[in-house]
Parts: sequence; structure tokens; C-alpha cells
Amino acid sequence: MKSEVTPFVFVGNNIAIDFVNTEIMSRGVLIDLLQDDEDLVQWAHEAGLNLKNRLNATDLPATLELRQALRVICLARIDRLPAPRKALAILNQHLANHSTHQALKCDKDNNEYALIPAQDALTIPVLLANLAYEGAKLLASPQAAQLKHCSNAECVLIFKDTSRGQKRRWCSMDLCGNRAKVATHYRNNLTR
Repeated sequence: MKSEVTPFVFVGNNIAIDFVNTEIMSRGVLIDLLQDDEDLVQWAHEAGLNLKNRLNATDLPATLELRQALRVICLARIDRLPAPRKALAILNQHLANHSTHQALKCDKDNNEYALIPAQDALTIPVLLANLAYEGAKLLASPQAAQLKHCSNAECVLIFKDTSRGQKRRWCSMDLCGNRAKVATHYRNNLTR
């Protein structure tokens, strides 16, 4: 199970990107935040999705395979390279299971609307189909040009830049931006 000191990050401005960002770097080591079924259920809960707690043996491997395919396709798009065929095939396999049975939900706290699957609790195939759809919808839209790598060379997170001037550099000011500012300040004070 995922360590309590390594929380999930939701900085991607898209559920599929936040799903990709369940692999992070910590002190130079790549950490997979989806180590087991409990982690996947917890991520879905924190992402605002109701996932059935009972998973079968193939659910986590299928989840990790889709995450990797989405990552590879997003990185190819960011770097303006063609998407690898195998990654596209994996994404399209899950996309074929996407259902349009959705309901409109309004979050009473912030009055934001979202389309959610119409069923009460998602099965893993439905979750993966929805994540594949959200990723494909983003990648096929003009918003795909807003996908970026974090400017921290040691960070693996990606995000959709929704800032006013499209000049966001960091996955998050809390995660990488402040570290960069502190390092710059330290270097500048050394030369004085």
C-alpha cells in the first residue's frame, strides 16, 4: 500500500493526466503510487470517483498498462513526436469500452458541474474506459497544445497549462516551483 507520506497529486487539470501522475519522483527515485488494489481505490476516491472495492487479479495490471500508454502518448504529444502504435492500441482497446451513459453532477461546495458515469460504483473496465476517453478527448482537442512537462528535470509530472499567459513552468509551486526559487535564491546569495 502507498505510504501515507506520499500523497496523490492532482495538478494535471485533467483526470487522465492526474491518473498518469500516479508515478512521481521522490529524492531521485521513481515511486509508483498505485502499488495495490487499495491504492487504486483510494486514488479513485480522491479523484471524486466511486470505484467498487472488489477488484480481480487482472485489474491492477490493466490499470498500470493504460497509465503507461497514456503517459507515452502524452509525452509524445508534448515532444511533438508520433505516438507509438502499441500505446495507441492499448488506449483504443479501453476506449472501445467507453459508454456514454452519464449523468450531470453539481458540486454544491463550488458550483462546478461534471459529467460522471451514470452508475453508482464504477468497475475497473468502466473506470479505465472513462480515463481512456478523457485522455483521448484531451489529446484530440486544441487543448493538447497546453500539455507540458514540469520544468524540474527531476520531476516526471505533466500538466495541462491553463494559466492566463500559458507560461506555467512547474507541476505545482508547492512541489517544484518553490524548490526552484529557493535554489535560485541560494545560488544568488553565494555569489554576493
